[in-house]
Amino acid sequence: MQFVRLIKGGEEFKISKRAGTYVTVEELLDEIGVDAARFFILSRATNTHMDFDIDLAKERSQKNPVYYVQYSYARSHQIFGKAKELGAELDAGADVSRLTGEEELSLIKKLSEYPELLENIVGGQERNESYGLHKLTTYALELATSFHKFYESSYVIENGAVNAPRLLLVGAYQIILGDALRLLGISAPERM
Repeated sequence: MQFVRLIKGGEEFKISKRAGTYVTVEELLDEIGVDAARFFILSRATNTHMDFDIDLAKERSQKNPVYYVQYSYARSHQIFGKAKELGAELDAGADVSRLTGEEELSLIKKLSEYPELLENIVGGQERNESYGLHKLTTYALELATSFHKFYESSYVIENGAVNAPRLLLVGAYQIILGDALRLLGISAPERM
């Protein structure tokens, strides 16, 4: 990072070598956790300055991007748990042509961007550019947003019946988001 300013309580936490006021990485990790620290740091290009909001990193709400992403992953597992209780399993032969809703198509489109994004990130090194991992955190957040919109508008389970194509879409979401989180070194909790 170029320069990191720590923000706490809405104000900059002043660091001074002369005054002996500083925050170690260990102290930061103890306060906010490894997942939040990684996500926040990786969410910025290495050639930019960063304001690191400690209060936001600790928050357990949709305002915190890492919590929002992890919650969407856990929510997808919740859907599978309910489907399994109803005796449903993934059906690779499900008729995905039935996925025509706006939010379904938006999620499919976002999922399809993943391979090209990875090529772009890895290819940056070949062009003497940074890896651009911030693009992966941005993608994870956009993917989670797309999933939340899908979840709110497209019922996978309705009146005790499981929509097989939508369940398959949730399965694809789990695979891709889980892989993105693994590449970032961030946990992918099945429950929250």
